[in-house]
Amino acid sequence: MSENNGSHKQTDFPSTEEFIDFCGRTRRFAVERFPVPSGHGVCLSEDVEGDDGYVFQAFSTVDPFHALGELRGRIRKLLSVRHLVEKDAEALEVIAYIMRLIAERRQEYYPHLQRYIVDFDFGPSEGSFALNIASAPIPTGRLDQG
Repeated sequence: MSENNGSHKQTDFPSTEEFIDFCGRTRRFAVERFPVPSGHGVCLSEDVEGDDGYVFQAFSTVDPFHALGELRGRIRKLLSVRHLVEKDAEALEVIAYIMRLIAERRQEYYPHLQRYIVDFDFGPSEGSFALNIASAPIPTGRLDQG
């Protein structure tokens, strides 16, 4: 009969973990165990220079492997989604301002044009901004007439 009764050996506990983020990049995390009252704590901190990496922690009353399993699921879920940071928020404010400006100018300077514009969107595209307009067919010579 096995000495550990089917439970994990402490030497099996990993020192690093890797996960793929929403861009397809591999992110490497250092794994640390730490004692907590009545349980086990596990911390995964991203292996990057500076203080900009992700840090995740979990607690389990069962064993550190249970906490690690919980963290793996949480990290996969969170890294699969792009989270906006402050600089992204500033860009979104600019986009929102320009979209409002386009709507105001369209109504003020081209009141008849709104009949033909079906939809438009404005947003970042490959490092710059793009304005995409979908329109209904415009009859020749009809744009300036009401």
